[in-house]
Amino acid sequence: MAMALDVGQLDYVRDHPRLLRSLSWGDDDYEGHVIDAVPRMLGQSGKGAAATFTYLPEVEKHTGLRSFLRENEPRLFMELYGTDDEEAIDDLQAASNALGLDDIDIHAARIRHGLREDPGLAIGAAKDLLETV
Repeated sequence: MAMALDVGQLDYVRDHPRLLRSLSWGDDDYEGHVIDAVPRMLGQSGKGAAATFTYLPEVEKHTGLRSFLRENEPRLFMELYGTDDEEAIDDLQAASNALGLDDIDIHAARIRHGLREDPGLAIGAAKDLLETV
């Protein structure tokens, strides 16, 4: 329910005639209702290769999808996410904090921001980090 609330689909889940009931009762049709609900929960727009998913980050957070795939389906993880750059940045920031290296932490924060928002910024910040080191 929390995920449905975060992605603006709480009314859909509550008003669905069978979704919650089939979950509670363990009915055979639950899986089909979930399959129908997934595009709404993801905020799907478009079809096929042109599809976009507005709420995918929220769904990933609520389901722990990234961690699950990293541990259980590494091939699919690599296909979807490429590398686990954020984990490397986490390690870098943890090390810089432990050693009291504020300049390194600042570069790591810039890289983290750039990985999702501005890849050029991430590359530039990584070069700056190498020069600093």
